[in-house]
Amino acid sequence: MSLKTRILSLFLALALSLPPLVSCSGRAVLSCGSQSMDERLFSYALTLNKTKSLATIKGSSQNLVDDEAIWTTDLGDGTTYADMVLESTVKTLKMTLFYADYALQNDLSLSADEKAAVDENLKTILASFEDRAAFDSYMASYGFDYDLLHRYYTLDALSQAGMRAYYAHPLTSLTSADVKDYYKEHYATYIYFFVNETDTLLSNGKRVPLSEEDRAEKAALFEKVQKDVKSEEDFKRWLDKSDDNVFADQKAVTTLLSSAPQGIVRDLKEADEDSLFVAEGEKGRYLVYKAQLSEDYFNENSQGLLLTLISEREDVLLEEQEDLFFKDEAFLETVNVATLKIF
Repeated sequence: MSLKTRILSLFLALALSLPPLVSCSGRAVLSCGSQSMDERLFSYALTLNKTKSLATIKGSSQNLVDDEAIWTTDLGDGTTYADMVLESTVKTLKMTLFYADYALQNDLSLSADEKAAVDENLKTILASFEDRAAFDSYMASYGFDYDLLHRYYTLDALSQAGMRAYYAHPLTSLTSADVKDYYKEHYATYIYFFVNETDTLLSNGKRVPLSEEDRAEKAALFEKVQKDVKSEEDFKRWLDKSDDNVFADQKAVTTLLSSAPQGIVRDLKEADEDSLFVAEGEKGRYLVYKAQLSEDYFNENSQGLLLTLISEREDVLLEEQEDLFFKDEAFLETVNVATLKIF
């Protein structure tokens, strides 16, 4: 593995596990209460986010090659990947500032172990270089240095402490019960059989309306399946004939309610567990079995669910507490994600 690839992998690992940081040095481009972020630290956070995003787009962090066209192409809704990276970076940094300020407002300081963890992060980064001079040279090419990284990880640790305290406070806490309620509200375990009674897809890729004879045949198939299926197990005999066979393993799956076909979302939300129901879609009918919500799925994904819930809380907080934050719009307008170098 090349030196650059090893360095990139290290930076991505740290960027994925730690949100970007606050600073109170230099010109403030973002601030919240006692905490602010300068241009250089913002640029560092943006570079990390762009590199991580490019790795996601490419599907790998190995041997990344940047291309300005990736960031400037319209995604179909008037936005670009560059817009997404800048917006997500600003949001994350605003919340980082918020949590760091919360920590100081509540007289929180870093423990000896937390300070040691900061030093260990820096040692790990330095170990990827031949020596300190190589590190300094590499960072200088981006306009960064050792002190910048030290501020980054020190203040990030303070932000993490503030975040933990914020969600442990009785007035703003998030408990396991809150996460479970979120899970019950937004997820379901289900399986379905679908018959398209409107049109069919030809081998040339063209969709054409069904004939009356074909419609009658489709309706008869649905009614036969509806009569035969009484449980989740019964679906196995019929799923290969479904016009929307997304259940390759022929088992009920747990997923977001909002990701279900539009025609069944409302009925799926309202149906009792361990029940069968028929839902009308835009082009045909669904026979749906709603199973009991999976405890295994919840246990395996509770941390991710917690982070999703926190993210939604943060969206509301940013909207409700807009006056807490300062954002230098003139500076942000000069930021060009497309030409920003990646790690």
